[in-house]
Amino acid sequence: MSIIFTDNYTVGADANIDAYPSGDPDYAYNIGSGTNIIVSGANDRAEVADTQADIIARISDASMPTGDQEIIGNICRALATSTGRIYLGVRWATSGTLTNGYRLLVDTNQVNEVRLFRVDAGTSVSLAATDQGFPNADQTVKMRLKATGAGATVTLTYQIDAATELTFNDSNANRKTSGVPAVGGRRNSGVAAVFLDDVTVDDLVAAKAFVPQATMVPMMAM
Repeated sequence: MSIIFTDNYTVGADANIDAYPSGDPDYAYNIGSGTNIIVSGANDRAEVADTQADIIARISDASMPTGDQEIIGNICRALATSTGRIYLGVRWATSGTLTNGYRLLVDTNQVNEVRLFRVDAGTSVSLAATDQGFPNADQTVKMRLKATGAGATVTLTYQIDAATELTFNDSNANRKTSGVPAVGGRRNSGVAAVFLDDVTVDDLVAAKAFVPQATMVPMMAM
């Protein structure tokens, strides 16, 4: 792997995610605006506001991969008394219709399922849902989402903590063959237990090993 980006959301004072870090932001909203995601100075984490809507912010740093990529982050699931979740995303649009990409979440409202979606021009399409048996309580878990392939099939690989690694092959006409990693979430009610921390991005194309080719050396005449 080739880790090209890390973020532990450490900031001196609260900042809107699209203004963080100050002077040279690394994020831009695809869905949402302003205070929808706050980088908290008190808690050193990215927190989703109670907007009752899906929010997505792509990582706009110039180093972002647009092909094969992986994003990993620590997510805090909502408390049992709230209705919120955090997303990690891959291959989100950087121009044109921005509401296109893939997102992964753990959903306490759907029997603790790991759920994978493709978002097509703002319409969420459920690709896979698997019950991983997480307790319905305030809990931080590590989430991983990877996208590879840009031809007839896009392969999405995902995992929560040490649970079974899952794979979905997307061959739909709306599959996303390029785009950048993203973060986001949704919080409808309850306390602010919907947050993200310690994100890393891997450029899986850059990580491929270079294998030198053998060079034929002519023999000297005797």
